[in-house]
Amino acid sequence: MAKKLRRDDQAAEIVLQAFRLGGLLPDARAAEVSALFPNSDLFEYAPDEHIIEQDETGKDVFVLCAGKVAIAKTLGTAGTTLATLEPGAIFGEMALLRDGVRVATVAAQAKCKIFRLAARDIEAVLRSHPHVGTLLLELAAKRSV
Repeated sequence: MAKKLRRDDQAAEIVLQAFRLGGLLPDARAAEVSALFPNSDLFEYAPDEHIIEQDETGKDVFVLCAGKVAIAKTLGTAGTTLATLEPGAIFGEMALLRDGVRVATVAAQAKCKIFRLAARDIEAVLRSHPHVGTLLLELAAKRSV
């Protein structure tokens, strides 16, 4: 089970850089990220713990702050690993931009720190920083190939 962590400056910096918001808040710390994403939290996941399950419903987006995760998809009885992500990577955006159904399973490969961005925080950021929506659309298009 994921363990909720206290937000820290290192995670805040990674989240801002992942969404290309670092230029807007160059000296941002955990407090500023908390203000920008008030409904979102930092979590720790154990090795092999699932962060997202294929076919579940959800629109939260995740930023990997430490560790590694594997993205896997199952078709019938066959499964395949699609990618391994490292710190700074965004995942979960496909469900946000589509119908809310997760298209793959994401599991921690090692102990991970992951910032879970609540969908309502993302929607607020999209209104004030439209380039974030463009970034997520580009990422989703790249990954759906």
